[in-house]
Amino acid sequence: MLLAFGGNATAQDDPDFFEKKIRPLLVKHCLACHGSKKQESGLRLDTRKSAIKGGEVYGPAFSEKSPSDSKLLAVIRHEDDITMPPNKKLNASDIALFEQWLQKGAIWPDPIEQASGPSIAERWKTHWAASPPNKPRVPAISQNEEIHNPIDAFVMARLEAAGLTPSEPASPLAIIKRTYYTLIGLPPPIEQIRQFENEYVTDPNQAMVTLVDSLLASEHYGERWARHWMDIARYADTKGYVRLNEQTNFYHAWTYRDYLINAFNNDKPYNEFIREQLAADLMLDGPDNRSLAALGFLTLGRRFTGNQHDIIDDRIDVVTRGLLGITVTCARCHDHKFDPIPTSDYYALYGMFASTSEPSDLPQLTSGDKPKPFLGDLAEYDQKRSELDKQIDEYIPATLDMLRGDTTRYLQAVLRGRKEFLVPLPAAKGELRQTFVERWIEYLEGTQSNDHAVFLPWHLLRELPSDQFEQRSKQTVRQLSAKRRLKLNPIVLDTLSKSSLTSMNDVAIVYGKLLEDIHSQWQALAQDNVALTAFESKPKESLRQVLYGDDSPFAITPREALDAYLLDAGWNMKLSKAYLDFDAWLASTGNEPAKAHVLYDSDRLHEPHVFIRGNPERTGERVARAAPSLLGRSLS
Repeated sequence: MLLAFGGNATAQDDPDFFEKKIRPLLVKHCLACHGSKKQESGLRLDTRKSAIKGGEVYGPAFSEKSPSDSKLLAVIRHEDDITMPPNKKLNASDIALFEQWLQKGAIWPDPIEQASGPSIAERWKTHWAASPPNKPRVPAISQNEEIHNPIDAFVMARLEAAGLTPSEPASPLAIIKRTYYTLIGLPPPIEQIRQFENEYVTDPNQAMVTLVDSLLASEHYGERWARHWMDIARYADTKGYVRLNEQTNFYHAWTYRDYLINAFNNDKPYNEFIREQLAADLMLDGPDNRSLAALGFLTLGRRFTGNQHDIIDDRIDVVTRGLLGITVTCARCHDHKFDPIPTSDYYALYGMFASTSEPSDLPQLTSGDKPKPFLGDLAEYDQKRSELDKQIDEYIPATLDMLRGDTTRYLQAVLRGRKEFLVPLPAAKGELRQTFVERWIEYLEGTQSNDHAVFLPWHLLRELPSDQFEQRSKQTVRQLSAKRRLKLNPIVLDTLSKSSLTSMNDVAIVYGKLLEDIHSQWQALAQDNVALTAFESKPKESLRQVLYGDDSPFAITPREALDAYLLDAGWNMKLSKAYLDFDAWLASTGNEPAKAHVLYDSDRLHEPHVFIRGNPERTGERVARAAPSLLGRSLS
């Protein structure tokens, strides 16, 4: 409850009293609800500053000027409107310890300050990764007859310093073999060897120019040198360990491979080459979207059985180690031991990648032509797709209907807020799907406008303080009912006005029951008339759109439903198997159009916090999404 408040220690104070007597009580009884991860009533008490600031409803928990008169004593004595701990009062001896501590000035020793060293910015100035390359002067060499270009001068300088002389010039055969293996990774054909030997006798320099130009123009040049970049990009066409029934192959990894080959063969400028691999989706200009294949740089990594934190860590690593030459992922659990990379740098980047998502249906690559689902026998494709659709129609609608019928509990869960989870898991029967709570949260965030017919009352009521909710909620509903120009849903207003609203939980129940009732009415009507597309009543139709509209939480593709584990475990396994079989058949035909493994910006931005010791269950300070401090902290 209270962790970080109290005066500064002085010479006559005994900080051991706090450490031995008070801190254990705070940890045992208070921090679960008012620590760094959770702050009920807006009260965060893990720092002195936030404790003095207090919560949103009851004000400061601690008076800096008069500790013994603070609200703390009334709260732990159960003499106040609010009592803490809420379930069981502290025993008399523990309360006496708090009284003694507060009467002595609530001493809590400040942390020992570390000796300050160079700032991160100063350390970066001398770090090799941040230092621009210097163009060295070409050394002067005594044996000028051996110098044909600046590279020869550097080689000769090292040889002279070591007291060595150059080897005899290589033979034409050795030269052409070395050049072939270096540029395209293949041995030279016998005809090319003979031609080069003849040309080399006549004019060695021109023979080399002709040979190198021909190899640089070869398609094999891109194949050879793209492999070096593929090592940097940790290219693979398989995912490593995956979730149960997840496809193990990246069936379209080859589109990224071919992008790299073409980039090298076409001399794509390096800055454009890097930008496309980081943000090709933001650079499209026109119907030609083939550059999307470049995003395989980010997406073709291991999948860690679906652990999103590890997937993001892998993407941070490929960007920072691959492009910057720095190991930012060492700062996942602690500040970097050697380089000036704090954990805040890591989680600033974490926030950027956590604000992205991969689509379930990959985009087809096209130069502008109309996309085609299949390039082979369409009759066979239609048959296979029909078999898959039959299972989709069996499982998905039933799942969505079940979720619509449970709207009240999901709206109540929205009020409890988001929950970090490592891996989405199948929910037991009757349990809420946390991933679907997220969809409701995102949907409601999108309705925060002054003219939303259904949810404007929800947002206004949610702003009311909890201790005044019952009184002010009635006033708010009356005022909304009087403002006809807002064109709010009359069913919502009428139901709210007739309901006893003591908290937002009551509001969630009102909305949930309304929507569940609309769902039941629509199910009954649609059963009698399958061609029906809307309610005749506009107020009812606006409520139906919350559950059935294109932007509703239920507007979800079958693959998204599987990834989010919305289906019951048995259904999830059966439909996953159906998709696996279909994808495997499609890949085996060789007739699936080229697609890209892409990463898009999410509609909802992730607000990152430092994970203490890398543990997502222990959140620390909040950080802004940003580039590493090496590059500056701006984020466009």
